[in-house]
Amino acid sequence: MSHERHRRVASNLLIIEEAARAADALREAGVTALVLKGCAIAGDIVAMEERDVGDVDLLVRRGDWRRADAALKGLGATRFSPSLRVVAGRLHHAGAYVTPRGRSLDVHVALADPWRWSADIEGCFARAQRFSLAGREAYRLCAEDLVLHAAINQAKDDYYAAGAVARDVQAVVDRLEPSWETIVERAGAWRCRVALYTTLEYARRRRSVTVPESVLSALRPPLWRRRALDAVIDIDRPRPYRFDNHPRRLRQLLVAPLATDDPTYFPRRAAAHVLVGAVDGLLAPATVALRALSQRRASVTR
Repeated sequence: MSHERHRRVASNLLIIEEAARAADALREAGVTALVLKGCAIAGDIVAMEERDVGDVDLLVRRGDWRRADAALKGLGATRFSPSLRVVAGRLHHAGAYVTPRGRSLDVHVALADPWRWSADIEGCFARAQRFSLAGREAYRLCAEDLVLHAAINQAKDDYYAAGAVARDVQAVVDRLEPSWETIVERAGAWRCRVALYTTLEYARRRRSVTVPESVLSALRPPLWRRRALDAVIDIDRPRPYRFDNHPRRLRQLLVAPLATDDPTYFPRRAAAHVLVGAVDGLLAPATVALRALSQRRASVTR
């Protein structure tokens, strides 16, 4: 094994250990958590030396996030907010943390943007699979939901990241053998058919993932939408988004309307963005004051 692969395995093992400690703490607090993204698949689905695990991502039920917050703080994790967008952040994240060992840990209450996709969170928990995480029992999304989550994550990132999406999808398809019929049916319920089609085509081109033609036919968007997507996305590239110098907001403006099933998404999202932004603006002075008070209390305690 090369030096780079040794480094990757060592780093991944440390992050996965942090995920296991966090999942244990949540379980002891009576909170069920699903392990997401890299920590959920590195090791038994994707070879440990083939995929970087960036941080810890956990999914909890929205009603459990306060107990989850207390449990993680009891573990020594420090909660922070990267911005003053308190309300906006809570729609997707219950909280962002740094563990005592300096690792990033995100607690999610939705799979990507809940205005854009309608993933059935309660169903995700009901279908969850048990797996071994650093030698301890943990839970992750089922095979079909893993594929769907990969698709909406790639669309959420505007197809800009080179990432490991094609490799992840290939590994899930090869090793877990998900039901294609269920994936297509659930993609309709989650409103992510266009995103799924794009990701499956990407995985098929990049990693020769075997996707039944009947599946692609069932998901294939109208010709006008495919042509419009082709203008900004080239799925033959490692990083599909065509314009490397575009800022994030421009990428979102160009990609989101095309990669979203619901044609009413953009006006709804724009209206919600204005409303939530206004609420966050009103709360900003109080948020700053509360953070300053919290920091003073922490310094006194130390």
